[in-house]
Amino acid sequence: MLKHQIYILKHTPINTAINEDEALNCETSSSEGESIESSLVSDSEEQVFDVYEKMELPAAVKELYKRFCISEKVGFLIENPVRKLPEQFAKWEELAKNVVDLLEKNRFRKTIEEELKIIDDSVLQSREEMFHAAAILTHIGAAYVNDQNFGGPAQVLPAQIAVPWFNICSRLKIHPTLTNYIAANCNWDLHDSSKPAELDNLKAITSLTRNRAYEWFMMIPVRMEIQNAPVLNSLMSIRHILQLSVKEWDEDTIVNNFKRAEISLREMTTTLMRMRDHLDPMEFYHGMRPYLAGSYNNPGLPNGLIFEGVSAEGKRFIGGSAAQTAITPSMDAMIPVKHHQAVVDYNLKLRHYIPKEHREFLEYLDNGPTLTDMIAESENEVICEAFNNFIDAYVHMRSSHITIVTSFIVLPASSKKEDFLKTQSKRKDQSEQFVDDDPDSSAAQKKEKEEVPEEVRRMQRRKYSRSHSLSDVGTGGTPFMVYLKSIRDATDAAKL
Repeated sequence: MLKHQIYILKHTPINTAINEDEALNCETSSSEGESIESSLVSDSEEQVFDVYEKMELPAAVKELYKRFCISEKVGFLIENPVRKLPEQFAKWEELAKNVVDLLEKNRFRKTIEEELKIIDDSVLQSREEMFHAAAILTHIGAAYVNDQNFGGPAQVLPAQIAVPWFNICSRLKIHPTLTNYIAANCNWDLHDSSKPAELDNLKAITSLTRNRAYEWFMMIPVRMEIQNAPVLNSLMSIRHILQLSVKEWDEDTIVNNFKRAEISLREMTTTLMRMRDHLDPMEFYHGMRPYLAGSYNNPGLPNGLIFEGVSAEGKRFIGGSAAQTAITPSMDAMIPVKHHQAVVDYNLKLRHYIPKEHREFLEYLDNGPTLTDMIAESENEVICEAFNNFIDAYVHMRSSHITIVTSFIVLPASSKKEDFLKTQSKRKDQSEQFVDDDPDSSAAQKKEKEEVPEEVRRMQRRKYSRSHSLSDVGTGGTPFMVYLKSIRDATDAAKL
């Protein structure tokens, strides 16, 4: 029987010198003068992660994890996240904390324009500091551009957000947009640091809703990242064993690792299907989804988003997508799953929306031996069966994702935004009261609308009520149902 393993996770700051020509160092070291909140877990406390019985990873796999910034305990998550930036960045932290209040009072854009100055980001040196800063600026930027108090997305992002956001993301070699990795994997904390990192104990550092909806939406992928750690550990261990001579193979170890991966995948699916627990599909589609939209394939931003102080030409970046993680691409590469060329091209594009180190890990896997080739060559029926059971669990997760997308995008797309707004009337009344207190607010909105090109306003009238995306196109810019069904079918075809 597979037993649970207790891990100790110390949340301490990491400080590493930056070398632009090399991947950022992932090892932990102390740093003087680094301003952070108290650690989530003290030296005397244990943080429990309910993964399955830990098998000692081969030394070669551990070296790969070190090289590509991967955690044996939490997979592709940042294991030791920074929770507070140095004091000179206090204004960023304040804005991120108050983003919901300012949006409800229709004062967010005005506050950014009048109170925020450009802050020099060069003092941020560690990978963890920069990702935390990127998460803060990502939410501030998404809230500014997609502020629902106005007639459409802002065409220009002010320099006080654009310059540091672009600089930090350039150093991290990741696109400046609201990605799944930035908004979820770099934006998580624990309600109670003495309890396990279960879904109900995870919380978002920065949220775009007053209730738990946005937090729940972002913490589900965080929990799935944690649950994926034993999947990754198992597959990497199997991959290592299969590269040895057949005489050195341990059939029981290989089969047990596939079982461990299969069980963990099914638990990830269970987590995914809990989306409705604290998130209503109508609220997601009409209230939250606009903030996830990027500047690529966005009818409200036909010329892209201008980063003031960076470029006078609009930039087009994909919005938030569940595919912006190395979880499924790493499995697809190791199996391998043979996708349609259009899917391959899109997945390669998405690699620029995950950390550079994880992108390089996927490239490493792309050029290595595959599980199907090695297993097929062995002609071992027991291992083959265990592999196929693992694929069945993977296909089930893919199918469940299609079910979630149908519930949260396809069905709500046929509803009217006005119906959703009726359920938000109390919030709207409160917001209007705050607007009336600000004599400049109506003039600001009028000026904002006048600055939006007529072509854009025509498109907004037709499409903005549908979260300024067509109902069959995701925030990642793809015709998602075709995409999701294709990758599900390709996954199933990988069985031996």
